Amino acid sequence: FLVWEWITHDPLIDLHLFRKRNVAASSLTNLVVGFCLMLGLVSVPLLVNLRAENASSDSIAQAAQQAGILLSAFTIPMALAAIPGGSLSNRIGYRATVLIGVGLALIGFLAAGLTWRADTPDLLMAAEMIVAGVGLGLTISPVGTAVINEANEQQRGVTSALVIVLRLVGMTVAVSSMTAYALGRVNQMVNAIVAAYPADLSTAEIQARSVTAYFSSAIHAVDELLLIGAAACLLAFIPAMFMRGNPHIQKREPSLERPRADVLSAGD
Repeated sequence: FLVWEWITHDPLIDLHLFRKRNVAASSLTNLVVGFCLMLGLVSVPLLVNLRAENASSDSIAQAAQQAGILLSAFTIPMALAAIPGGSLSNRIGYRATVLIGVGLALIGFLAAGLTWRADTPDLLMAAEMIVAGVGLGLTISPVGTAVINEANEQQRGVTSALVIVLRLVGMTVAVSSMTAYALGRVNQMVNAIVAAYPADLSTAEIQARSVTAYFSSAIHAVDELLLIGAAACLLAFIPAMFMRGNPHIQKREPSLERPRADVLSAGD
């Protein structure tokens, strides 16, 4: 696909766009943001369901409700932060705004990965998710605006779609890779625990210990996913550092006014 897009006369995506500094830097940052976004969306319901009292329908329904509330603490602040993120990028530029957002997301994911346990209070989990959500939300407008403002009039539709597509690619990569990683880690930790069992345990004792082993290993795997999210946020600093300009000083096309970031944030 990439080879064809490079050589064809009328490509679906003009790969020459990525020669532009802001397009390449913003696209890579957006890819990582999508990766972190999915880690947050997956980790919360995983931990909440692990902490459910039992497998009854009432307990599962209560866990689902609790997961929804905690996810709201992540997604609603993220959506709301896109608006000040646009205004902020108009004032201090793309790079500074994205670095602030990625830094907040790093703090949120790192705090969650270090504190989430079987008995972690919901309020603490919600507070950490709010920080991560606000951080990711601040990056939405400057990343999207920086890419679109580099395109000419004929490329605006493609570049605006590219912003969403790359975020979805990051989310898809997170789901596939982190699911495999988490399952592998749980099996590895459980096998290590089981191998250390005394030889004289009864069947009932083995079963009870195995349940505890799976529970503790799964929670530890969720913590590792959150710490991977923090590492991904740290990685996002690299491409974000190469972003430059803001909607007011970025070079303008004489025949077409470029969109302001705060206007784009409201539409996005």
